[in-house]
Amino acid sequence: MNITMHVGEETEFYQILQQAVAQCRPLNMIETGTYLGMGTTSALCLGLSRIPQVKCNFYSIEISPVFYSAALQNLRQKNLLQYVHILNGLSVPRNMLPTKEAIQKTTVDDCIRSGIYADFPENMRAEVYHSETARQDCPEDLLGLCLAACDFRPDILLLDSAGHMGFIEFQYALSKIQGQCLFILDDTRHVKHHNSLHFMSNDKRFQILNNSHERFGFCIARYTPEV
Repeated sequence: MNITMHVGEETEFYQILQQAVAQCRPLNMIETGTYLGMGTTSALCLGLSRIPQVKCNFYSIEISPVFYSAALQNLRQKNLLQYVHILNGLSVPRNMLPTKEAIQKTTVDDCIRSGIYADFPENMRAEVYHSETARQDCPEDLLGLCLAACDFRPDILLLDSAGHMGFIEFQYALSKIQGQCLFILDDTRHVKHHNSLHFMSNDKRFQILNNSHERFGFCIARYTPEV
């Protein structure tokens, strides 16, 4: 099944993201998976545009140089680029990237057994997913760098990267965040964040505020580290 992921302005998720920004009034915000900049990135930027008195450092990470360039152009045309720093590179350290064999086992086979959604036909899924993050010519660990820039205390973290990277990014971010944070997962009924949602649902540090089945699902939860 080939699925196109795009959050349109008419969706519940798009509106809720703007409301979350308005209520949280974040000083530091991080997103993975900018894509074309027209979905979650635009929603978060619009939320910031409505609280001009709040100066937020918003970083969005995109691995594809093609999507990175398109996102810059799209956000500039919408007059939203002033609210976000788009970064091009790997979100995690390169040594954390899964092999094709690992992707086949944990992403392809698992979603076949559980019946959850995934991108691309089954016979090419591992190859395509692997190729999406196989770049050697770009910076790595941008998520770690962004977390360090805000003293590992982002107010909002939205994870929406490639399908095989969802739980990897989730675990990596969770190992570093040291303060209360609003975790937002896009595509929780998809292989991307199926495991992340299961983890949050069984961890007392997370208070789930919204668990929607719209499209491929999304979840918003408040994370409070153990004292």
